[in-house]
Amino acid sequence: MTPAPTPLPRKVFETVVHELALGDEEVRLVSDLHLHPERGAALAVLDALLAGLPDGAVLVVLGDLFDHWVGDRQASLPGWSGIVDRFAAVAPRLGALLFLRGNRDFMLGEGFARRTGGRVLPGGLCLRRREGPALLCLHGDELCRNDLRYQRTKRRLRSAPVRALLRVLPMAWAMRAAERARARSRDVVAAADQESLWPLRTALAEARGVGPADLVFGHIHRCGAGALPGAGEALRYAVLPAFDEHDPGHARWRADGSLELLYDSEVRPWPGDVPLS
Repeated sequence: MTPAPTPLPRKVFETVVHELALGDEEVRLVSDLHLHPERGAALAVLDALLAGLPDGAVLVVLGDLFDHWVGDRQASLPGWSGIVDRFAAVAPRLGALLFLRGNRDFMLGEGFARRTGGRVLPGGLCLRRREGPALLCLHGDELCRNDLRYQRTKRRLRSAPVRALLRVLPMAWAMRAAERARARSRDVVAAADQESLWPLRTALAEARGVGPADLVFGHIHRCGAGALPGAGEALRYAVLPAFDEHDPGHARWRADGSLELLYDSEVRPWPGDVPLS
């Protein structure tokens, strides 16, 4: 097994970044799966992804694994337990199974990690190899700072009192609250100024704080890749698509430092730049 990630002594985007040193292991990256027991087609796509992972590979989920997650008690509910068990089944043959928290699953905790055999990392993850640039992995909501309503809601929902309340609420109440919150969020996003939802250039530029590193993230559900000019080398970035039955793309980080966009086992060119604020 690959050694555990360790926190870096500095923060990026006011977020703790963990560091993981790798050799030649193949790394797969996937984001925004939004899994739900009632979405059988999405689960079938997930099954295909997990079955296709080579032994010893590192799988990194960049947040929003679930449609909603109110706490690790949810892992024992009918339907949800079957999703969790899929990861537990594949974990023993992987080099590492790593989960970043997203906006929909910020309550992922140690109970979920133990159940799956993976690790849940609060914040970001910086993958490094012996040679070449590192790869900074984020969910991506840290970058969307012009989405002021979301950023205020994020701080409130992740506050200690709200997290404590979610841990003690009856599960039926917590699940209904999460489903109502998801419905309200969809309405807000549909009515928002779309430009305010894009990542901020100045936020991307802060990624240089971890040293020579490329950047990969999800969250905005718009696949693309580009480069952000700056002092020294340009910052290369890539945005993963939402991984679902309609757009099941994910990425492979190769030992030579290249980042490939995969659909099943087919390599496709990255689309062009994504909009930045």
